[in-house]
Amino acid sequence: GSTGTAAQPAMVYRNDGRSFNGPRTDYNAWGDVPTYSNSPPKFGDKTLEIDNWRIRQVDSKHLSVTHVSGGIARLYRSDGQRFDQVEGPYSSWSDPTLGEPTCAFVTEKFVQLGDWRIGEFDDSHLSVSHKDGFTSFIYHREGTAHPGPRTDYGTWGFPIGTILQGSASGCASIEDATLIPENEGSPTVVAIKFNRDLANGPSLMSSFKIYDTADPTSELAIASSAVRGGDSSILELTLATAPAPGITYQVTNIQDVQTSDPLEVVVAGTALDATRASWDYIQIANWRIARTCETCSNSHFSISSDNTMTSQIFRDTGTTHKGPRNDYNGWDVGGVTGLTYSVVGVQYGNLAVQIRDWRIRQIDETHLSISHENGNVARIYRSDGTVHGNVQGFSGYNEALGEPTCAYATSDYLQIGDWRFGAYDDAHLSVTHRLGQTPMIYRTTGTIHGGPRMDFDAWSLPEGEVVAGSNAGCESSTLFG
Repeated sequence: GSTGTAAQPAMVYRNDGRSFNGPRTDYNAWGDVPTYSNSPPKFGDKTLEIDNWRIRQVDSKHLSVTHVSGGIARLYRSDGQRFDQVEGPYSSWSDPTLGEPTCAFVTEKFVQLGDWRIGEFDDSHLSVSHKDGFTSFIYHREGTAHPGPRTDYGTWGFPIGTILQGSASGCASIEDATLIPENEGSPTVVAIKFNRDLANGPSLMSSFKIYDTADPTSELAIASSAVRGGDSSILELTLATAPAPGITYQVTNIQDVQTSDPLEVVVAGTALDATRASWDYIQIANWRIARTCETCSNSHFSISSDNTMTSQIFRDTGTTHKGPRNDYNGWDVGGVTGLTYSVVGVQYGNLAVQIRDWRIRQIDETHLSISHENGNVARIYRSDGTVHGNVQGFSGYNEALGEPTCAYATSDYLQIGDWRFGAYDDAHLSVTHRLGQTPMIYRTTGTIHGGPRMDFDAWSLPEGEVVAGSNAGCESSTLFG
């Protein structure tokens, strides 16, 4: 931007944690004589220290601007939010040591501190942006400030180039390794997640070793490797030999792994456990209630049949989308909008079942809801046979999941308290209250048919063997009161 007295400060931070927006003409580091000290600016562990101030990545999500006296003047979050005059465990001085320069450096265009960049986007704009794509703040050369969250004006598309001070060592790393669940005899795949996109280049299968943690000489052979389509931060290793049940495996890179920027390298020798994942669904006969579409910007939950027809989609915005359609299908393994997997999987609780970030829960004597962990409620079923939309007071996340109580699955139905999702016959899945009202029927043709109605009663199905969850507490004459 401008230099000299024409410069317009866009932001002033004060040691008591307060901040003051521009445009203004005082506290101008270009026109006024800057302060000086016996200690020049220094880089440390994801940290820049300038006299009594530190800018530091304090955890995996937050960048903090803090004075040595304790005032946190600004906190940036990875989702693009920013907070002023913050209290809590976010001080850049919580660890008094600066540490060795680790992923903290300056180039001609930006300062990088861990997963954050403070950079000159163009001649008029300086931005604070996170590697995941969100920009928390933009400063304009005319002295104005523009908060996020937003996804433009980020500087993560710029190459690092020449480092003027500091070090890029430690920027790139492996975040986790996951044993993807098998599917109908297909080879097992290990997904390795990096915190940076990988470089396009030759196969990386010879760069890794997968072995029994208790016996490192017992290795799993790797057949091939490929960067995942649509997400170049994930490397998929297809195994030539299947992992044995009950064995904990470790993954290690025996060679350096190059990321998309030549200055960010995962140094050989990183080792971590490969966590076993499971599919995010409950199967009821020829139906699946499932979480779908891993790469979508929103979380999706669907009801679909094995003929690949999707009858209903629930979205984390609290909206519903009916079929017939073929996408977001719980039987689609490997498709862009298909079935997801996680290390969380399916968990049963008190009158509730949780499938990753979704819950189906009986809220009271009258209502069953399908809700997302963000508080939105995509569907409410009522015992009078009607259905209703997003009322956050009926969220299944308003209380803890609890111990498994009257929440279980059999081969033909899922029972949650006084409610059942049941495969009434080969063509219909119905949602029925114990008193006989059916608010919704899902059909294998992909259509839905609402109540109130008294037919297609899922409670007419014979009692089945519990295959997951617990039927303890179901015998109570009243589950509430």
